[in-house]
Amino acid sequence: MAKGFKFSLQRLLDLAEQKEALAKLELSKAQLRLSLEQERLQELYLTVNGTRGKVLGLYQKGTSVAQLRLFNSYLRALSGDIHRQAEVVDQQAEVVSRHRSRAISLGQEREKYARLRQKRYDAYRQKALKDQQKYLDDIPASAGGRSHAW
Repeated sequence: MAKGFKFSLQRLLDLAEQKEALAKLELSKAQLRLSLEQERLQELYLTVNGTRGKVLGLYQKGTSVAQLRLFNSYLRALSGDIHRQAEVVDQQAEVVSRHRSRAISLGQEREKYARLRQKRYDAYRQKALKDQQKYLDDIPASAGGRSHAW
């Protein structure tokens, strides 16, 4: 940008940039939390699969009905944990979606000010070039019609 150019809405542009940066930070935090919640859900699925494998192995070895019932209760509890964790993942996905929408909206607002600044800067440059050309055009006229061989 030219040295003499001053954008009258620069403070609003700066504020929009700060808001966008903050929204992006909040979005990344929400995405990280979603990732962690998804990992926890995956761990629960792995635990269930591992436990089912153990139960099958015990069943084939001829374990007691009481032990099988105990594992069955454990598997039902894990199933409940999986259901609750899936709800947490869904809720966090909604949070991420809201943060993403906000970041996009704030980015569009910032972009609006940036385009306006560029438009005003372009107009400023055009006027400066026009004024410079007018000044240069007026030099020979002010010299009294004399031509100089440069």
